[in-house]
Amino acid sequence: MSALVSGKPPSPVVNIKIKHDKDFVFLQKLVFEEDTNRQLQVQFYPESGHLLNGMPCRVGWKTITNKEEPVPVKAVLFKDQAAIDTFITNEWGMGSFLLLPEKTAAYHVKIISSPPGIRIDPMGYKLPPALEKGM
Repeated sequence: MSALVSGKPPSPVVNIKIKHDKDFVFLQKLVFEEDTNRQLQVQFYPESGHLLNGMPCRVGWKTITNKEEPVPVKAVLFKDQAAIDTFITNEWGMGSFLLLPEKTAAYHVKIISSPPGIRIDPMGYKLPPALEKGM
């Protein structure tokens, strides 16, 4: 086992990797400084590339900080102003959920649980709008 330091000094970020045969497997990213400027970023990845009105879709989502650290969170999905589902990301900040977009609805996610020290947008994070039809 070996620990490799990423970044150039004075970078406080360390990536810990385990070498097995010729492969490297990423295990952990550590930050060794108190950073009060860590902002949550949420990214959505509809399975087909776009949400389509009336078509069920699995939406992948990723939560990271502006320092590219994965963030495990718990969130609520809203259709307009009504809560319709609750879901989580894993320890790598990744997860997925099913959605059946409706024509006149707007969807957003509000984070209800996250590690301390990360700033969360209290207004939530908007999903991309659904298209009327596919290609």
